[in-house]
Amino acid sequence: MVTCSYLSDASSPTKSPEELQADRDAIDSIVPDLPQDEEHHLDLDLQEEAQFLSEYQTLLASTGMEVVFFSK
Repeated sequence: MVTCSYLSDASSPTKSPEELQADRDAIDSIVPDLPQDEEHHLDLDLQEEAQFLSEYQTLLASTGMEVVFFSK
C-alpha cells in the first residue's frame, strides 16, 4: 500500500493554501498509478533488459558519453 504524507502549512510558509491544495491534488492524482507490488520493477526478463541497456548505451555513445553496463 502506498501512503503519502503532506507538508503542513507551517512547514511551507511561502505557499498559499491554494498552492498547497494544488500540490496535494497533484500527488493524489499520481498515487493510484504507483505500483503496489514491491517486485513490480521485475517486469522484464533478462534478455529484454540486456536489449534495453544495449540500446541505451548506444544512445549515450551517440552523445559522446561512454558507459559500460555489462561486458559481452
